[in-house]
Amino acid sequence: DLSFNNLSGPVPKIYAHDYSLAGNQFLCNSSAIHGCSDLTAMTNGTVSRQVQKAKNHRQLALAISLSVTCSTILVLLFVYWLSYCRWRLPFASADQDLEFELGHLKHFTFHDLQSATDNFNSKNILGQGGFGIVYKGCLRNGTLVAVKRLKDPDVTGEVQFQTEVELIGLAVHRNLLRLYGFCMTSKERLLVYPYMPNGSVADRLRDYRNGKPSLDWSKRMRIALGAARGLLYLHEQCNPKIIHRDVKAANILLDESFEAIVGDFGLAKLLDGQESHVTTAVRGTIGHIAPEYLSTAHPTSST
Repeated sequence: DLSFNNLSGPVPKIYAHDYSLAGNQFLCNSSAIHGCSDLTAMTNGTVSRQVQKAKNHRQLALAISLSVTCSTILVLLFVYWLSYCRWRLPFASADQDLEFELGHLKHFTFHDLQSATDNFNSKNILGQGGFGIVYKGCLRNGTLVAVKRLKDPDVTGEVQFQTEVELIGLAVHRNLLRLYGFCMTSKERLLVYPYMPNGSVADRLRDYRNGKPSLDWSKRMRIALGAARGLLYLHEQCNPKIIHRDVKAANILLDESFEAIVGDFGLAKLLDGQESHVTTAVRGTIGHIAPEYLSTAHPTSST
């Protein structure tokens, strides 16, 4: 019984008495006049059409798969771009950076300092005083810095801030904290300094190691002399002269060799060509301000 097996071609001579070839439409009698040539041609044509149809189906499926894949990738890229823009815009566009250059000082964008301080994260606070909060930061090149974010940016106008920053940058002494760069936007004023690994004298005075103060008397003497040299340069040798107005242990920083580095002087008013400069604002920390200056608001190098 060979019925319905989709057989094709000429049927050979069969010597069996009983057999069934029903349902095999492509079989032909080999003894026929025309033989199986017509049927073979028809069969080959049918097979060719079936092969071409299958090939077309595969190509269509491949095209659909590629289209779906490309569309998915484009949608994902678009969603990522939208997410990035939504994250970045409120992070950096709160203020518009003002473009200007001040000699050798580096001009940072607000976004640069946001990134360096992890968006001014409280865990990076090194200290805070009358002029603002200081954050530890790490620039893109790996340099550690201290970023001072001024409290009252509206108090100093653009021109005044530029002038003071430029003059601060000119004050260069081994015992003064060198100004590394700055940032000025419509709402922010920031100063960037080198990071001092040993903190301030105030920090170290409270620090004990193995039951002993971390600052022995020889170190304290060296620190006092270094701070005095820095103040002497500010008050007498710098041109123009600068009155510090907030000398205290927290503003005497220590480098890796425990050398004294006088900081925060850049936020004081600058002396003009005369010996003193009158201002109506008293700046400094209560308990560290000279009584004469507190009562008269008239700073001099002696006060």
